[in-house]
Amino acid sequence: MSRIQELMTYPDLRVSIGSSSAVETEREIPQSPSSCSTLVRGNTEGAIVSGVCHGTLGELIQGPYLQGGELHISLISLPIKQYSVVHFVCGEDGDIDVDLRGKDKCRKAIDLYLARYQQPLPHGRWMCDSELLVGKGMASSTADIVATIRCLDRLFNAQSSPNVIAGILRELERSDSVFLDTYVSHPGRLYGLRWNS
Repeated sequence: MSRIQELMTYPDLRVSIGSSSAVETEREIPQSPSSCSTLVRGNTEGAIVSGVCHGTLGELIQGPYLQGGELHISLISLPIKQYSVVHFVCGEDGDIDVDLRGKDKCRKAIDLYLARYQQPLPHGRWMCDSELLVGKGMASSTADIVATIRCLDRLFNAQSSPNVIAGILRELERSDSVFLDTYVSHPGRLYGLRWNS
């Protein structure tokens, strides 16, 4: 059993897991909650919310193509059943700099998310687990960021649209399309991602 499966199968923990959504509209945060108990629909201190994102194993197609006389980027990633999972434990003592050590882009994504939705981060502790190898073309960094955004969506009972996720990613790194539910041959054109910066 992997570490991620262990974290998600403890019977004494209440876990709320966010995954991808093809919905184009976002669900704005309905209120300005002051504690985790209001964020996770009545669950008490110690409740865990989580976000999950799959990785990739390279690309099925990569290279230029012509459409309407214009040159476009063609990149279709090969999704795999290996994941990054980010957890937030409500009310536990934590230090984001320690909890997410080595995950600078995740911390920056949290700042960008909170600024966008104008929310304070409640008291709690972060955990990050990944089955994705770093630096091996598995989109590990992008998957970490997307899992962080999905965790925050669960925490605040929101649903960020692909455009919002792409906007946060654009601020942080050249990104893969792991946040989309469908295959897309030119995400750079659709979402303005920096594929060749």
